Amino acid sequence: MTDPAVAGLRVLWGLALGAILGICYDFLRPLRRRCNTPADVIFSLAALYGWIWYSFRICGGDIRLGGTASLGLGMLLWLGTLSMPARKAFYWFWL
Repeated sequence: MTDPAVAGLRVLWGLALGAILGICYDFLRPLRRRCNTPADVIFSLAALYGWIWYSFRICGGDIRLGGTASLGLGMLLWLGTLSMPARKAFYWFWL
């Protein structure tokens, strides 16, 4: 049984890493208009690296569905809140 404090900390780390993945997705979004496949491959590699880092570095190999869900929820929270101003800033980067 996992201690609730440890599980809560893991969820917070998952939310934070998910938000970082959301930032990565927003950064690559303008590139997808011109080069769809490379942008998708780069994001997929970043997401895989984030999941592996979370699962084995933070959770110590204790892989559970809730941890993976917290990564997705963190990304969705980013995309639903602060994504629009970041998209505009990243758009100017890719010009």
